[in-house]
Amino acid sequence: MATLKHCPDCQRAFGFFRWRYQCPKCLRTVCSDCLRRIPATEWLPFDVFDAPRNLYLDSYDGFCRACWDILILPNFRQYENAIASESFITCWPRTYKGRIPVRSDSRGEPISTTWQRNRDDADKMLRVHAAYLQFNAVIEIERMTEVQSEGGTSKKGTHRYTAWKASGVPCRID
Repeated sequence: MATLKHCPDCQRAFGFFRWRYQCPKCLRTVCSDCLRRIPATEWLPFDVFDAPRNLYLDSYDGFCRACWDILILPNFRQYENAIASESFITCWPRTYKGRIPVRSDSRGEPISTTWQRNRDDADKMLRVHAAYLQFNAVIEIERMTEVQSEGGTSKKGTHRYTAWKASGVPCRID
């Protein structure tokens, strides 16, 4: 890694202001300008990439352009489309007693979110997940709460808050 004098992608010299980085997928060495970072990985409600989740969560440096284009970009575009279309996902709670026009054989595996600081974020995360999986509804939604805390090391004390988690079954409706 230290024997390379120039970035193989852009041909610019490595130096004090242009550092070497190693792609965790192909192990190529590239400069910081040629590295592609994954934005907002802490908010991803599920694995949107083909790579194992620990590969892209632990590699805060990012990927080389070739691996980004092959491994990350197609799935990330689908994830961005899911965020844009999440408001069109219809949701019904588990307690709903009316008829839901679910298409036969269109129910997916149950999905759930991670713990969120408020209920709206948990619901949005559930809708994005369903949209990513190309469903247009979520049924049998259940919400769970848990009291969590943060802080405690400062003189002001510990801050307690209610965290929300949502789960449901994605499906297609008529």
